[in-house]
Formats: sequence, C-alpha cells, structure tokens
Amino acid sequence: KAGALVFGTGLAVVPVLEGDFVGRMGWLTHAQFMDGLAVGQVTPGPVTITATFLGYQVLGISGAIVATVGVFLAAFVNATLVIPRIFGHFEKRDAEGPAAFVLGAVPAVVGGVLGTGTRLAIQTGQSAGAGAAILGVVFLAALFAQFRHRAPAWAVIPGAGLLAWGISRGLEIF
Repeated sequence: KAGALVFGTGLAVVPVLEGDFVGRMGWLTHAQFMDGLAVGQVTPGPVTITATFLGYQVLGISGAIVATVGVFLAAFVNATLVIPRIFGHFEKRDAEGPAAFVLGAVPAVVGGVLGTGTRLAIQTGQSAGAGAAILGVVFLAALFAQFRHRAPAWAVIPGAGLLAWGISRGLEIF
C-alpha cells in the first residue's frame, strides 16, 4: 500500500506506514517505528530501507523480504503498467490533464512532507511551532538556492538537511 502511494518523495507515506504498523495493527511501538525511520534516513533509498527494517521487526528475515518486495513490486507495477496507460490516454487528448494532475499532486506531496515533519518534531520533543518554523526556513532556503542560484539538487538536498540540523541544534541551546 505504501509503495503504491509514493509520488515524488517517500516521506509522503510515513504517516501511512506509522498508522498501519503502530496504530492500526500494533505490530511496533512508536519508538521502534522511529528507529526504522531514522535508519532509513541515513541510507540511500530511505523508504525501501525503512520498509525492510519494519518488515524485519515484525517477522524477521521473511518479513524483511516481503516488505522489500512489496515496495518494489508496487513501484514496478506503477512504472510499467499504470503510468504508461495513463499518460498514453492523455497524449491522445491534450496535455492539460497531466499538467492539472501535477499542479495538484505536487502541493499535496509538499503538504504531506510538511505535516509529517511537524508531527515528527512534536513527537521528538519540539513544539509544533518550532517544527513548522524549521521546515519553513529550510523550504524557503532550498527554494532560494534552486531558483536564485540554480544550485544542483545534489547540493540543495544535503544542504537543507544540514540547515535543519543546525537550526534544531540551535533551538536546543535556548
């Protein structure tokens, strides 16, 4: 289910994963879930690593394999079967449909990431205001770097992470 919902960023599915693993199924504690999320964030492919870790926590090696296959299977089905049919359908008509989808989907993903970041900030001891402020500053700095200076994504992404870390460390001091 989580793999089928990924669009643009894996962080958009964190609330889905947490809701299922911690809330609905009760397979993991919140602390275990946060451990899995932390492990995933320090490795390439954070959603895949997080899903594999969560699967391992629930069923050991077999759970890790099932979770990893599930994430890739959904993406494979989307990339090879679903998306080409959707785009093929729109190419026959006009380009307004896909453009309208992107115009709506991108803000939804950004909102999901901001909501997830704020929620994680609250659960790790920051206030909702502090979490939203950190995300807002990082977002604006990343936009500025991209549009004003044409900074490459490989520099903006780690730079945004370092900026968020620095701000959060600064808030701990006060």
